Amino acid sequence: MVLHHTDKQIQARSVFDDVCLRKGLVLADGYFNILYQTAEWLALQSEKKPRMTLGVSGSQGSGKSTFSMLLASVLKASFAIPAIVLSLDDFYLTHSERIALSELSPMLKTRGVPGTHDLALAMLAKGQFLRGDLMRVPEFSKSEDDRIGYCDVSGNKFKLLIFEGWCWGAKPESKEALDLPKNDLEREADPKGIWRQYVNERLLEYQALFATDVSLFLKVPDFSCVARWRWQQEQGLPNGPGRMTKAEVERFIMYYQRITQQLLRDFGDQANICLALGQDHSIQLEKFPAF
Repeated sequence: MVLHHTDKQIQARSVFDDVCLRKGLVLADGYFNILYQTAEWLALQSEKKPRMTLGVSGSQGSGKSTFSMLLASVLKASFAIPAIVLSLDDFYLTHSERIALSELSPMLKTRGVPGTHDLALAMLAKGQFLRGDLMRVPEFSKSEDDRIGYCDVSGNKFKLLIFEGWCWGAKPESKEALDLPKNDLEREADPKGIWRQYVNERLLEYQALFATDVSLFLKVPDFSCVARWRWQQEQGLPNGPGRMTKAEVERFIMYYQRITQQLLRDFGDQANICLALGQDHSIQLEKFPAF
């Protein structure tokens, strides 16, 4: 049975509502329409090649994981395009590797910034997908702050790889930009700029991973939203070891301020698709390619 365009939308809406209900998601008005338009455009692009890659960028709290997951669900249900979603967070270095790395700078114990991922493993997974080979995907436990195993996935089963990460698409800065600390964390914990120079140098090596067929950017209103939304996320975590206070959250996001602000300044113009988020988590198209 061939589905008409309106039938696909109805089917996609049903899947979207079901997933939101099961996961307890309450999303802004218009979210589904933008998600469906994105899925429809990607479906057209996928006709041009056997496998396609999509990079999704967005700061902490922007909802990139949710958008990626819902996009994969709609693509499969309405367009028969199976997609696998990988997160840069899956590819963190092990705890012991980051401890060894912290000999260069204690700040490198904190995962998240370029240089704290197993870039070779991420590139391997991307290449395995493109070849249709068995993909070796690590499993990382944030509660244990360590890698806990691997999962082997057949890349041949998927037509689209969605790779999401908070720093996806960021480019290295100039030496002059690095010389000026961005915040109290950089001034106090990195007075000689060793940490930020290391992160910047490693970011250059990430460019091959960031090279995807399509890029999408979830653009937050400003950096102050990151602290507020990240704190809201923290409220949803169970009490216990690892849960941060508000002050700790504000200190924590300073690790990501430099790259986040660079992306807010530049990446909206560079990405194929830019979705602008409002202070209330509303969402609208800022940039979208023609069909």
